[in-house]
Amino acid sequence: MPLPNRVLLVDDEERLRRILARLLIEEQYEVAEADTGEQAVSLAATFQPDVVVMDQNLPGISGQEATTAILEQSPGVKVIVITAYGAIEQAVDAMRRGAHDYLTKPFDNEVFLLRVRRALEARRLTQRVELLQEALGERYSFSCILGQSQSLQAAIRQAQRAAASEVPVLVVGESGTGKELLVRALHQASSRRDGPFVAVNCAAVPAELVESAFFGHRKGAFTGAGEAHQGWFAQAHGGTLFLDEIAEMPAALQAKLLRVLEDGQVTPVGATTPAAVDVRLVAATNRAVDEAVRQGVLREDLYHRLAVVSLRLPPLRERPEDIPLLADHFLALARQQHGARPSGFSAEALARLRAYPWPGNVRELRNAVQSAAIMADGEKVDLADLPPAVQDESGPAAVAPGTPSPADDLSTAVAGVERELIARILAEEAGNRTRAAERLGITRKTLVAKLVQHGLA
Repeated sequence: MPLPNRVLLVDDEERLRRILARLLIEEQYEVAEADTGEQAVSLAATFQPDVVVMDQNLPGISGQEATTAILEQSPGVKVIVITAYGAIEQAVDAMRRGAHDYLTKPFDNEVFLLRVRRALEARRLTQRVELLQEALGERYSFSCILGQSQSLQAAIRQAQRAAASEVPVLVVGESGTGKELLVRALHQASSRRDGPFVAVNCAAVPAELVESAFFGHRKGAFTGAGEAHQGWFAQAHGGTLFLDEIAEMPAALQAKLLRVLEDGQVTPVGATTPAAVDVRLVAATNRAVDEAVRQGVLREDLYHRLAVVSLRLPPLRERPEDIPLLADHFLALARQQHGARPSGFSAEALARLRAYPWPGNVRELRNAVQSAAIMADGEKVDLADLPPAVQDESGPAAVAPGTPSPADDLSTAVAGVERELIARILAEEAGNRTRAAERLGITRKTLVAKLVQHGLA
């Protein structure tokens, strides 16, 4: 991509072109000149300007026609149109067709240079956005989901097929398995990739604000609504709305969500007229869906409406063959981001990583590798560098979440389940006790006491 300092001057008045070219060259710009619209279009293809200064009255094709042709072949180019005094309507029409700015003859040299500088800044901003979008596409692509196991690859293939459609998708998987990463890749591979991606954690929305957050509200709709608010559905218009932990959504809101899915309209709080929204809905849950429906936590009709395509992300314990690849990736990130020293794992450490059941899944593995990489002194991460919970061979058993471990009596079984739950939540929150306590529904003080009680402190 060329540096943003190339200007193409298009005017049939040679004297004016020479004056403007001299001004631009003194400002260290690269300059090319054309005296007809046809020559401008041809030159733009080879010179690749960042800014085109285009007179509207040209021999041959008009400046408007040349502007349209240049923007079709190079959409990011900024065009400044030049019009005669009194021809403002002509300039406005050109801007409707894609021109960036306009100048009216006669104009001051400093004004001319200022408009060119502004156009170049706009061009730089456009290029930054293009680079960010390109980087985002690379970051959130299916190729960035690491793992060669059959179960994971099957989920990715299903998601790739789903991306080509507009139907709702439900992603099921335990916490930490990478549901949002898969959903973002699905969005990026869809026809809505240029639209917004709005992610919502349904479990974190305050009950008193939930309807306003999703559907928006009008000014004065309730006490404190000093300004109108655009809800998540409206924010995601033309793109994808990702509803994480959908089973935690209040039942009343689930009914309204079902209505939105059926008629494609939302009614902001305080409004009487619904507004149409064009949104691709993707939901996710870490619950067993059949159980959530049976318990009434997730409405059955909403489940069937959401699960037109249902994807299951396997937990890490079901794909141990992917652990070495993931561990190497997270170790490389630790070296890059934190200056960690190790470049690999000892055989003992790698064996333990494969044997550990990872109740916190990929998120827990990432945190464990990052911690070990920072703490390690040698060239390789050793067994002693791993977090204590991972080192401990008597750690959490590889069973489904919520399944009690074998015990001799009820109190021992309850204590075991409590210890496993606390360890898992704490791992998922990267050791943050305040957030873990909030998720467990207890105070931080109580959590600290239980950590000591269960030997997790």
